[in-house]
Amino acid sequence: MTASVFAGATITNNGTGTVTISGTAAAINGALNGLIYTPTADYHGAATLNVATSDGTQSDSDNITINVSAVADAADDIVSMAEDATVNINVNANDSFENAGHAITHINGSAIAVNGSVAVANGSVTLKPDGTLDFVPTSNFNGATSFTYTVTSGGATETATVNLTLTPVNDAPTNSLPGPQAATEDTNKVFSAANGNAITVTDVDSAGTLTTTVSIGNGTLTAVAFAGATITNNGTGTVTISGTAAAITGALNGLTYTPTADYNGAATLTVTSTDGSLTDVDTVAVTVSAVADIANDSVSTNEGVAVVISALGNDTFENGGRTITEVNGLAITAGGPAVTVANGTVTLNGAGTQFTFTPATDYSGATSFTYTVSSGGVTETATANITVNNINDAPVLDLDASASGTGFATAFNLDTGNAVTIGDVDLSITDVDDTNIESATISIAATNRQGSDVLAQGTLPGGITANWNAGTFTLTLTGSASLADYQTAIRNVTFDTGATTTGQRTINVKVNDGTVDSNTASTSITILGSGARPVIDLDADNSSGATVANYQTTFSENGAAVSVSDADILITDSNSTNLNNAVITLTNAQAGDILSWGSMPSGITASIAGNVVTLTGSAPKASYQTAIAAVTFSNSSENPEHHAAS
Repeated sequence: MTASVFAGATITNNGTGTVTISGTAAAINGALNGLIYTPTADYHGAATLNVATSDGTQSDSDNITINVSAVADAADDIVSMAEDATVNINVNANDSFENAGHAITHINGSAIAVNGSVAVANGSVTLKPDGTLDFVPTSNFNGATSFTYTVTSGGATETATVNLTLTPVNDAPTNSLPGPQAATEDTNKVFSAANGNAITVTDVDSAGTLTTTVSIGNGTLTAVAFAGATITNNGTGTVTISGTAAAITGALNGLTYTPTADYNGAATLTVTSTDGSLTDVDTVAVTVSAVADIANDSVSTNEGVAVVISALGNDTFENGGRTITEVNGLAITAGGPAVTVANGTVTLNGAGTQFTFTPATDYSGATSFTYTVSSGGVTETATANITVNNINDAPVLDLDASASGTGFATAFNLDTGNAVTIGDVDLSITDVDDTNIESATISIAATNRQGSDVLAQGTLPGGITANWNAGTFTLTLTGSASLADYQTAIRNVTFDTGATTTGQRTINVKVNDGTVDSNTASTSITILGSGARPVIDLDADNSSGATVANYQTTFSENGAAVSVSDADILITDSNSTNLNNAVITLTNAQAGDILSWGSMPSGITASIAGNVVTLTGSAPKASYQTAIAAVTFSNSSENPEHHAAS
């Protein structure tokens, strides 16, 4: 309230809801003459004016009722918008509230706060912090709708209506697909309502023709014939169906997915539907579980013999285009180069269906390799198991390991008459599957052979015995002994001859491991010299039973010493009547063995060093015959070991 300024009147709190005036009654009345009441902005309704006057002792209080009539501040709103759009409405824009503190408090009679929402017909309303309203229509609604809003201002409320018109827009078709699906290799997968995995197509605003395309990798799709549905490319990886949504859904009820033969793994079914303007694309993941089409293989072969493995013969691949692509993870091609695997090599035949496994040299035992088949875009791996049966391998003899080939070459000098070994010092015997040799056969080949040719055995390792057959010119070693012992025994074999002519000899040697012979290795001996040398025959008539130029006798324990030659010992020399020396050697002496001699002919002296007796001096051949016959063998042991001495 606002009082008038008047002389003599003092006015306090003028322009407020309580004004005080002091002065005479005339001055007060003068100030009240023109008292102005200003209602609160936007207020309407009853108000009471109280007038209280006091002279300091007595007072008077009276009331005046004032009715403030309403004036409309809130105005209805008209809004046009598109279907499925959200519209922001500034409802205050056309209102006339004088009170800046006015606020929207209700929507359709329901209280609303800032950022709160109220459901209304065909949508919902949200109050924004700036006092505006957001209207969100129900999906796919179009047409007319409305809601009311209430404004509180100056202690009073007013309600207005928002009228909305939603214009329709085209909606895309909607595909409904099941969740991820499981399928089995080489087995059809059916999508249907009966199976709980149906595929459907709908369109809320169209009863016209739609087009739906279903596609999948790694297989084919087959839709069901249905009235009103036109199906194109049925039974392929991409099928197109045209018709109403209901007709398309009918054709999809029973859609069959047939995986590519032998395929397993992930596949994606894609459904694309269009009404000509808008499109909906959806997918469903299909996992095709594997069924084993490949099987392991087992074969056997003998050592050193290749074996064919029909790798695909026991497999069950449905895809005729299956291909073997790898062995042990390495690429292999039909008719291509071999792939090296454990204990051998593998090749693939030109048709790409069979392997040939070739065992490594001398390998026997169990071995295997893996192979991979590609079929239907996937791979499977199996194992080929091979048993290689052990076959006895022949020993290998080399008379001169440092030279090429297995033979040995040497020379015999007729002038010196020194026996020669039939093998080099590096003579070797190997056997991949045995550590022992059971026998050896050493013979002088018949070509150019002379009657006086002889093979002699030197010191023998334990377990080996020797036998010389003069009739066949063959020296045989027998007894089970190590490879090294037989190497030693053969190295100690020597060739000698009483022949006086040059020429060539061939010595053939082979060993046996108890089952098979080794290769035959040959020693080539060239006979050199003039042939003019002494020739000795310890038993000219072979009466002792020895052959060629040899002699044999027997010594008995505590018996008399025996001569190293027969009485008919004969020495010949075509170009000399005298000899200068002779050497008698005990080659396999045992404990107690003694070489001694009797009276020597004139001109010959005897000496001994170890087991070697040397006769020296120039004397006729007959004197040396007598001297050699005077050399004797005996044994002083009381328990002599029975043995052969030479």
